[in-house]
Amino acid sequence: MPAADLLVLAKHARPDVDPTLPAAEWTIGIDGMEGSHRLAQRVAPIGIDLVVSSVEPKAVETARIVATDLDLPYQTGHDLHEHSRRSTGYLDAVRFEAAIRRLFAEPSSLVFGDETADAAAARFGAGVRAIHRAQPGKRLCIVAHGTVVALHLERSYGVDGWSTWKALSGLPSYVVVDRRSRAVVDVVRSV
Repeated sequence: MPAADLLVLAKHARPDVDPTLPAAEWTIGIDGMEGSHRLAQRVAPIGIDLVVSSVEPKAVETARIVATDLDLPYQTGHDLHEHSRRSTGYLDAVRFEAAIRRLFAEPSSLVFGDETADAAAARFGAGVRAIHRAQPGKRLCIVAHGTVVALHLERSYGVDGWSTWKALSGLPSYVVVDRRSRAVVDVVRSV
């Protein structure tokens, strides 16, 4: 039986929330830095070869800390950013969760933000595949965002996207999948 082809899909560490900025511009603070160090410790036994992140600052900062702690190379990847919702503005937790739930319930409709769930999933999935093509045989940790990770897992691994999004409520959190068997190996709700 061939060895597992593991992929870690991590949700970035806790950002410093600034309601005056789009979420895509948020950075991590002290809590986020501490969470990033914990994430590195948790994924170390997996044997990661490369850390890749979206270009959003909170993901970049998380990934750089993980890569530094594990003495690994780091790079950003194309199309790994969160579901595009710059035009939406800041929503409190209740309204945000309701909008995300509707996004998962109506994936082909533009119900929240600037792209449909289907478009975000296709974009992110293409980004993940491009990284794997560019880094064949490497065990990757991709630091990205909860919504696109859950959408990708729903479409590529057959899990319920909404439940996965809820499960990845911790910052950071992560899922380990075996790309070869198309199985979810582990879901870590919070680090």
